[in-house]
Parts: sequence; C-alpha cells; structure tokens
Amino acid sequence: MLGQLLFLTVPALWTVIWIYKYSQQHSLTWITRAFVFLGLYVPFLVVLLIPFDIVWEVSIFKWRILYWTTFIATWFILPFIQEYIESQFPTAEKRLKDSLYKNLRYYGLLTILSLFVVAYLRFTLRTMSFANFKELIISLTYFWGLIFVIFLLGNGLVFVPRNMWRKAFLHKRARLLERKAVNIYSKLQERLDEFSAYSSSSTMNMDRSYNLDVRTSYATESDFTTSAVSQAMSHVFPLQVTWTQMVKEYNLINSIQTAKASSSYRLYLPDSYIQMHPVLAYTLYVWVIPVLRIITACFLAFLSFVIVVSELFLHSKHSLVGIFLNRIKDSASFCAFASFVIINYMRYCTYKSVINTQFASYHRYAIVPSRATGPASLLCFASQLCRLTLPLCYNFTSLQFFPTQFHKFYGESIDLLPLGNLISKRYPVCILIPVLFSLFSMKYWLRHFIYSYGLQRSPVIDTLEPESSDTEDNFLDETSPSYLAEGRALLLSANYPSV
Repeated sequence: MLGQLLFLTVPALWTVIWIYKYSQQHSLTWITRAFVFLGLYVPFLVVLLIPFDIVWEVSIFKWRILYWTTFIATWFILPFIQEYIESQFPTAEKRLKDSLYKNLRYYGLLTILSLFVVAYLRFTLRTMSFANFKELIISLTYFWGLIFVIFLLGNGLVFVPRNMWRKAFLHKRARLLERKAVNIYSKLQERLDEFSAYSSSSTMNMDRSYNLDVRTSYATESDFTTSAVSQAMSHVFPLQVTWTQMVKEYNLINSIQTAKASSSYRLYLPDSYIQMHPVLAYTLYVWVIPVLRIITACFLAFLSFVIVVSELFLHSKHSLVGIFLNRIKDSASFCAFASFVIINYMRYCTYKSVINTQFASYHRYAIVPSRATGPASLLCFASQLCRLTLPLCYNFTSLQFFPTQFHKFYGESIDLLPLGNLISKRYPVCILIPVLFSLFSMKYWLRHFIYSYGLQRSPVIDTLEPESSDTEDNFLDETSPSYLAEGRALLLSANYPSV
C-alpha cells in the first residue's frame, strides 16, 4: 500500500513542479489549475506504468480508467475550459455558450469527416464494421494521434541530440541565438503594436462613454475591448521573457569567450547568474559542461538510431529495442529501468517537437519557463499530451517482444479492425520522412530553392518592386551573414521594447 502511494506521489510531485515552473500563478483559477494538473499528471502516469506492465502486470481495470480519463479530458473537458478562458464575452453565461458553440462546431466537422472515412472503408473497401463501436472509436482516435506522433517523434529524434551537440560549442550556441533573435524581436514588436492598438481603443471607448453619459450602452463594447487588451498582453509577456532569457544566455557566452581569449583561467559570471569562484566557474563552463553535453549528445544520437531502426522493423524479431530488452529480461529491475529510459526519451522527443512547433515562443500558445505561460496555453498543451501519449506508448510496446496488459486492452481493440491493424504495423515506417527532413535541414534548402528559383525568376514579382523586397525579407536565408549580423546587433544592444 505504501509503495503504491509513493508510486502515485512521484508523478504528482513532478506535475506540481512543472506547473509552478511554467505557469503564471496569478492567472490560474483553482478549476484551471486542477484540470491542467489532470491533463499533465495522467500522461506522465501512463508512461510510468508502461515499464512496470512489461516486467510485471498492471491490471486491465487500471488501463481502462486511465484511457477513458485521457479520452474525456482530451476531447471534451480541456478544450471546453480552454475556449471558455479565451472567450471575450463579459459574462460567465455567454462564455459558456460561446465555448459550447465553438467546440460543437469543431467536433461536428470532425464527426462528418470521420463518417466519410468510415463509410468509404466500410462500403468500398469492406474493411470496417459498425458492430464494434467502442473499437471503432479507439481505432479512429489512435489513428488521429499516431499521425502526429510519428512525425513529431521523428523530428525530435534528430533535433534533441543535435541541439545538445550544438550547445556544447560556444560558436554554435551563439549562432543559434543570433538566428532566433531576429524572429523573436520582430514578433515581439508586432504584438506590442497590437497591444498598443487595443489599449488606445480601450481608452477611446472609456472617454466616449464618460463624455456622452451613456455608459450602459457602451458597457458590452468596453468589456470586449478590455478582454482583448488582456489577451494581447498575455501574448506579449511570453515573448518578453524569451527575449530576456536569450539576452542573458548571449551575455554568458560572450563572458566565456572573453575568459578563454584572455587565458586567465578565470570567469566572472554576469550578475544574472549565481556567483562562484572565478576558477571554479571557468572549469565548470569551459570544460565540464561542454564535455558532459558532448557525451550526452553521442548517447542520445545512438539511442535515436536504435529507435529509428526498431521502427523500421516494427512487429518483427529484428527490432533492436526488442532484442536488447529480451537480452536483459532475466533482470526484471534492469529491464524495467531500460524500458523507462527508452520510452521517456521517446516521450521527451515528441513533447519537445510539440513545443518547438505549435507551442514555440513566437506562436499564440507559447510554452515558456520562468512562469510565463498563460492558462489557455497550458490547457492546450495538456490536451495535446493526453492525445499523443497513448499512441506513443502503444508504439513503444510494439517495439519489444513481451506481452502486456496494455496491449491486451488497447492493442486488441486496435488490431480487431483491419484499418487499425494496418496502421499500427505499416504507418510507423513513415518515421524516415521526418528523420531525413530534419537530418539534412531540408526546410532551409526548400526555402532557399523557393526564393532563388521561384521568386527571383517570377515576372509578376519583378513588376512589383515594393512587394518583392518584402518577400525577399520573408524568404531570406536564416543562415546568411546579414541575417546573423542583424541578430547579433539586437542581442548586443539588449534594448528590447517593453510595455
């Protein structure tokens, strides 16, 4: 009993620490905090239970509770609360109606698309049956999540070790910051302009209501504007925190480079860091941390290679993950620990890709540390984790050879229908697409190709000189010397705008 209580407490403690690190505490109500906790706690608990289910058995009853909890939280509770928070209506009743309307509109469209797919598979290909409705729902949600899991995982398996490797070298770290600086600064300027426009509009409405003495007639308009100002400010704050952190790290890099150039073996840290003896700081930041990052990057790259090869040989005896776990099956504790490391690395790569795409600092739903993440972003992120965790865990259980209770509940529901069986066995091979795309940085090659051979040779754009110059800025290579020089100047000046 004490062991089970401790087992449930560890992920709860981690979730509380994560929420405290990322969330704006003053903007979280107790309802929002409770459901954000639920949306983060359950996926982490699922990932924690999978290694125990491989070595020891976890009852199917527990898997049913966890699955339907994540299902209801993903598709109903978290999106509803998120839309309620983002609604600009002044009263709670109108916010509830607005949230209900937006969610019903979204799920109505999703239901229509799903019915078209099911009808096509049922009456044309004869691969779907309406008799097993529960299995049908599980297969469709699994397919929807696996589409994103494979591409996010493939991107993360390359990004995570490469990013760790780059951070081990000062010039590469500085180059990364200089490349991000221009984009972050321009987005910050845009959102500050939006905030100024909303603030001016709010002031004009308040003056108009006061002068005409018709405050009641303008109350709704004023409430809308006030809500818009609040949301505009919530979009500015994450970018300000991100920019401050970038400037802080860039100052540290400059201090380290100056110390290395002087050959004094002393490093005086900037005021924003914990002060320590200059010799100790030099040893730590110049030698110890870079070496640890290089070793970690090599280990993670090897782990990524093992996972990619295992995905290519999914459901076969050639899976490297399955071979390794089968070799150490005699040691139950070590097998559980190895499974925990592998599945958590897959989870970290997937979640890191989510944060770098949909939840990047310059996007609307930004996940930013230093307690700069808004409640709507937290709810949206928690909903995504609930949606992606179960397909990711099932993908991991397919890499190894041990039968699990998780597969008996979740896997058999998927494999019962031909569509789910086909997807679970064949689709993960597509992980090569995001891996190759990220490994060779094809995004920058495509951008350079579009600009060089598409825009410059277009006779339409040649006749529009002002618009062509703007387009040139948008398609400018982010690795060009001029782009990096602009980012370097912004970081060195450290003169970022504030509200």
